[in-house]
Amino acid sequence: MLNRLSRYFLRSILLLAVLTVALFFLITSKPVSSQRTIEASDVTTAQRVLSDTVQHLAQHNGNIKLVFEQKQLDALMNVASYALPQVEFSGILNPFGVALHAQATLPLNWPRRGVQMSCLFMPSNKGFAIEHCKLGSITLPGWIANPLLRLVVRSVIAEPADQQLLALFARG
Repeated sequence: MLNRLSRYFLRSILLLAVLTVALFFLITSKPVSSQRTIEASDVTTAQRVLSDTVQHLAQHNGNIKLVFEQKQLDALMNVASYALPQVEFSGILNPFGVALHAQATLPLNWPRRGVQMSCLFMPSNKGFAIEHCKLGSITLPGWIANPLLRLVVRSVIAEPADQQLLALFARG
């Protein structure tokens, strides 16, 4: 009986290890390095956009309208990429929504891997929401990605700012 139980345990551990390695290689890929530079105009634009956004958020009349142009989004992404050197951010605005992409290099010497994530944000009947995300080669539908976004925001940002950000995000 003990021998049978130990074989079952070893098989379970081996299966878990194989699944973990497979998931690791599904989510990660060889990092693609690009030489992004940050300019003073990016910092100035990002500061202006963030300052304007904070001013709009301070208005408590219920209607907040934020308008971004591609140049402003590019500046924000460049500043974010500079602030977090292991992650490279990019985004594209289009008439239907916003596509955001992040590529992070994992701090591993071997195997040299990175994680790519991209999400498509679009207006929906429930407000502005994630249509779908890709984590490596795994596609996450919106019904999974949206609760994960709420969980991450709630765990990273303190109250009441987390609720304000989620409410603003829902209104699009």
